[in-house]
Amino acid sequence: MAINYYSVLNDLEEKGWSLLSTEYKNLKTPLKMKCPEGHIVEDTFEHWRKRCSCEQCIAGDPYKVKQNKIPKKNSETYRILALDAATHITGYSIYDNGTLVGYGTYKTVSEDTTSRINEVKKWLINAIKEWQPDFIGVNCFAH
Repeated sequence: MAINYYSVLNDLEEKGWSLLSTEYKNLKTPLKMKCPEGHIVEDTFEHWRKRCSCEQCIAGDPYKVKQNKIPKKNSETYRILALDAATHITGYSIYDNGTLVGYGTYKTVSEDTTSRINEVKKWLINAIKEWQPDFIGVNCFAH
């Protein structure tokens, strides 16, 4: 599938971002975007796809977990964090009392396996702190 303006727009909107640029040329051409917190970001789509992050939001912590429209957990909620066991792109979903309330992916950028596992570990520590799951399930089935 070829990447075009509308596929870039769709990818950004799926993550809560807005595309401010009016045209897309290629992966290496800078785009003007707005993060979910309202910060203006100029970055290439190639780089954004790898991290999907705003420097102002993460303030030096690339593993910070954003709420991504996931509601704050209240005391009457039983929250489950479900993960797949991948190290390049790890998928997650969050269920409150059995109802899906959020999902997404975390993409690593390291080339070697040990570094990718370490990246996922740091991201997961932050995910647990932010989302406060009562239970974590991991899909370990090979395809």
